[in-house]
Amino acid sequence: MELHQKVKLKWKTDLNVSVVTENFSERGWNECSDEDENWNVYWACVNTVRNIFNGKTYTKLNDNQIINHFPNYYELTRKDYMAKNIKKYRKQLQKENKNVDYLDFLPLTFILPGI
Repeated sequence: MELHQKVKLKWKTDLNVSVVTENFSERGWNECSDEDENWNVYWACVNTVRNIFNGKTYTKLNDNQIINHFPNYYELTRKDYMAKNIKKYRKQLQKENKNVDYLDFLPLTFILPGI
């Protein structure tokens, strides 16, 4: 019995992004239909993710499912929100008299007015 058995993943997407779909296909992964909920990878647009995890559906991913976005992703991907969260974390650690020296990597961050 071979220890490194090749796993065929199942994927679906709501976007027509050739770089994604071609990569999935080149790996031998199988595309799911829109109705099929037995997928491993879902490449979805932000609005789809918001609809899936809207707080009313109580949708949870299975252990073998991943998705390319997640709710409130901007808290990590936007530099201004990341800076806000790291500053908040630093204050919390300082209140607990814990070392915060390793959090000195954050550059000065600005929010410029929109046009």
